[in-house]
Amino acid sequence: MRQGNHHPKRQGWVFTIITVGLPGLAFVLALLAVWLWFTETSEKGGNELPVSSEAQTLEQAELVLERANDAVNSAELILSFLEGASVVIAIAIASAAVVGLSSLSELRDSVAETEEELLQRVEDAEARLVARERQLANMEDLLAEAQTRIDQLIEDRLQRVYAETESARRQAAALARHALAEQLMREKNIDAALKACEEAARLDPDNHANNYLYGMLLIEKGQYKTAIERLEHALEIAPDFVPAIAALGLANRREGDQIDNRHQRNERYNVAEARLLEAMSKDPALITQDGESYYGTLGSLYRRQERIDDALDSYRRASEITPRRSYPFVNLAMLYMEKGQEQLRDQNLLIAERNALRRLDDTPTDYWALYDLALIHLIRGNEDQAVRHFKEAFEVTPNSVSVYYSVVARLLFLETIDPTMTGLQRVTEMVDTQIQRTSTR
Repeated sequence: MRQGNHHPKRQGWVFTIITVGLPGLAFVLALLAVWLWFTETSEKGGNELPVSSEAQTLEQAELVLERANDAVNSAELILSFLEGASVVIAIAIASAAVVGLSSLSELRDSVAETEEELLQRVEDAEARLVARERQLANMEDLLAEAQTRIDQLIEDRLQRVYAETESARRQAAALARHALAEQLMREKNIDAALKACEEAARLDPDNHANNYLYGMLLIEKGQYKTAIERLEHALEIAPDFVPAIAALGLANRREGDQIDNRHQRNERYNVAEARLLEAMSKDPALITQDGESYYGTLGSLYRRQERIDDALDSYRRASEITPRRSYPFVNLAMLYMEKGQEQLRDQNLLIAERNALRRLDDTPTDYWALYDLALIHLIRGNEDQAVRHFKEAFEVTPNSVSVYYSVVARLLFLETIDPTMTGLQRVTEMVDTQIQRTSTR
């Protein structure tokens, strides 16, 4: 297409030469012929003779004739020249016409080609414009989508910030109530502590420490099934939380104590043993909320299953971990009593009594020390002193049925050893009465 553009230029020059140059040349030649004629005429006109005679008249006539012939010849020459010029001009015009027609055809083709090229360019431009319009539309859609996503992200972020702020506020309030529950439990105000724990759990249900404390308080209230649920939830949140593992063993053991069906009771005991052993393997020095070793809890489980040697081993471990507590030594004394080893019984009773009195000197309201001291006197046959210490213990025992269940379990074990023990029946009835009072509150 570009090579065709050079050909019309070349033909244009030819066309210009033929249509302008040749006619111009012919015109110049015609002017030259006219000039020659004019010159010839002028020269002969200047030689005219005056008319004086006939001879002169004849001579003049010949001269005129000669001049006429010359003029005719000159005219013929000029006409021939003009004829030749006209032929040249005609040829030039014809050539110009031919060249013009050829150039016009080529020009028409060139124009058509150029028009086609321009149309193609217009179509390409229109296509590019359409493509750009589509791209612009797509960009507008993308921008709209991006703006929607940005708005959604902002909304989500605001909601997350609000939720996190609200969650932080609730967690802070839950921690405050949890701390209050711990304080109240140390003060043995079980009901108030349980209420504070419930409020903390409502504000932050996934706090594993609060679920653990909640479970321990429910154990104190004798609500073992609910306590197990809370403790299991605490372990779902924190699977390696050893206190919750041990407390779950305690809850299962105490629930097993309330089951009459031997098979179902043993199932609970098996779960309790597994949990307690797991906790002890992770932390042998772990103690309960009351400051007792969990080996004592395990020993109590073995004693209920009549696994005396295992119970002895567990209480010995408990006495090593808490040597200043009276609880493990009282239980060792009873087990040695079961085995008929009176000397070991008496040795452990002495240690238990010394530790209990020491505890009561420091904390007169330590009801566990009072119960241990009452059992020591009961084993020794001092009924009145045993009854007095039981009454003192009742006065400071919190509203916790589980405490009485633990005392009853040891009384029942003494009954299996010596059913006729002095004062045993009396103190057992006293404890049963306390259980009924506590259960109806």
